[in-house]
Amino acid sequence: MKLYRYVKALEIEEKVVDGKITRKSIVNKRLKNSLQESKIYFSHPASFNDPLECTISITIDNYDIYADKYREYIESILSKIIGCPEDETSRNKRIYEAIEFGIPVENCLIICFAKSDNNQLMWSHYADQHQGVCLCYEVPDAKEEWDAQIKWSDSIAFYMKNFNMDYFGNSVVYQSKRPSLHVADSSLPIEEWTFENDYKIEDAVFVKPECWRYEQEWRLGVFLPIGGKAALAAGINTSSYHAVLPTEWLKEITFGLRLDRKYSDEIIEIVNGSGYNDVTFRKAKMVHGEFRIISEPY
Repeated sequence: MKLYRYVKALEIEEKVVDGKITRKSIVNKRLKNSLQESKIYFSHPASFNDPLECTISITIDNYDIYADKYREYIESILSKIIGCPEDETSRNKRIYEAIEFGIPVENCLIICFAKSDNNQLMWSHYADQHQGVCLCYEVPDAKEEWDAQIKWSDSIAFYMKNFNMDYFGNSVVYQSKRPSLHVADSSLPIEEWTFENDYKIEDAVFVKPECWRYEQEWRLGVFLPIGGKAALAAGINTSSYHAVLPTEWLKEITFGLRLDRKYSDEIIEIVNGSGYNDVTFRKAKMVHGEFRIISEPY
């Protein structure tokens, strides 16, 4: 299975020279480190561009009538989870911004891939408007092969050993309506509210609205048990949460249309000096007379 990562290639470096601030573009340090050590980094859903990401939807009938009861019910749950009123901490902000929709999960970190190469919207949205790169990985389908070949950072290994963290990957499903926990009878006092159905955490993580279908997304997530002794609240530093992949999984790097040659050449030097075999390099280009972008050998 081939998976693609559209990422930024550059960042701005600031230095003070003779009392003046100078700025210049350099190869993104995270990308550089990722290539040098064959790492892929996990992110917290709170950093995603959709505020409803990885949120357990809770619905009631006659919301217009029982909206106040619904909010009181959600806040009673939140008081048990966070134990403090709404404020500006990153965790509380993440939780309360989705209160009308449901409750964000706090047990997962995610790495996002696309299943399509040369996706023009992905280039624009995630690869710095074509100043970035697209990394192509060829990964095994069977989880057993992942188990045998990947290595986990110390932070993830700690949670796996002590708090039963696990991982799994899957394609994202796009639907007009996300599955939800539905209150059986919202006319009852809230202390008597019960849900009429069960809910799978996968529905929060691997189901997205139809408008995101263009991404053709595949996700790899690490998960703590729901209701366990540990959580991964918004605001945690995720820089130490990564997986180390076999270098042979990286098959191709395509440079964005607007990425200058000097940066492309520097990335090639990084790859060639980091133990990879047979990585091919390509460059995005416009097609004469057509409303599309293709790639060609670099």
